[in-house]
Amino acid sequence: ADRDHAREFTCLVLIGFYFLCPLFFSRAMIESLSAPFLTASSFFACHYYVHQRLRSLGFAVAFLACASVFRFQTGVCVVSLFFLVALKRRFLDWAVLGISCFLGFTITGFLDQFLKGAFHQTLLDYVKYNWAYSSSYGVGPAYLFLMMLALLSLPPTLFSRFKGLRWKEEYGPLLPALSYLVVFLIAHSIVPHKEERFLIPILGVFLILLVPLVVQLLHERSWWRIGYGAAVNGVLLVLCVTAVPQNSVIGLATFVENNKTIVRLVAVDDTLVFFPASLIERKLKYDGISGAQLGQSPALSCDGALVIRQSIREHLPEVEKNYHKVAEFRPGLLEGIAIRINPNKNARRGTIELYLKRGCGL
Repeated sequence: ADRDHAREFTCLVLIGFYFLCPLFFSRAMIESLSAPFLTASSFFACHYYVHQRLRSLGFAVAFLACASVFRFQTGVCVVSLFFLVALKRRFLDWAVLGISCFLGFTITGFLDQFLKGAFHQTLLDYVKYNWAYSSSYGVGPAYLFLMMLALLSLPPTLFSRFKGLRWKEEYGPLLPALSYLVVFLIAHSIVPHKEERFLIPILGVFLILLVPLVVQLLHERSWWRIGYGAAVNGVLLVLCVTAVPQNSVIGLATFVENNKTIVRLVAVDDTLVFFPASLIERKLKYDGISGAQLGQSPALSCDGALVIRQSIREHLPEVEKNYHKVAEFRPGLLEGIAIRINPNKNARRGTIELYLKRGCGL
């Protein structure tokens, strides 16, 4: 009973205070919206596997269908459910799984027909686009996500032999959750396009799988590992809850809102991958221009501003011939670290500079 309470307490602490949880789960991203449904699906899959409740199997499929509405790739975890049903070797289980999958696919397909005008049109468009372009950008090695999960365990916190851990007893009931993680990782690892945010949907399942290891460290009184992990997580947690995501582009929007004379923004190349226009109460014109065209185009009027990412401006000396910098907007501390670690994939988070035509002011 004491160990059961330790598991419950540890699970709550990890889900509630793991440093990435407030950073990602509070953001309106499709991966973040998918995560709780995928975690719920793995929970009901575990309940089905341990107690052989067919209702739980149906719930596992239903929540997985909900997760896949937000993030299509999470639907690959249905392979885990087929694996679990195969282990049970019961015809009725196959029937429930088949009917549940049919209903889940049909209902979500008709929902898309209502929104997009065709059955699973969004899914079809998404598959076509990724088939054509997923290998052309954001390409990473097959081991990238596995390495990232290892880093997310805050090494060397869990780099232990766990001599007294009863692996079968602890992880037997969690086999469905483990299979979710394995299938998810394999599917995402074989696709060339890789980004850190792709791991967000499986983060809850990953933390649950860490629970037996953390409980064992507590049982062994390995205080230096617990203390080290808690200290590192605590520092990162403070940074995550105090940092403003996409601070550079939000700072730009706030500046433009406070300076009413700016009615037009011209972004160089891909400086503004997205722009939070909801932060600006007035209408604003947006234009784009390539760096090659910048020297050939006439300078803006005084009601327009040129916005350019610092990394782009460094290769365009002609910017400072016709314009003068009036403001710059830097990323937060964590985003700055991410840029330094992987500048190619995180360049859009970099410092943004705002220029006005020479002779113009605010």
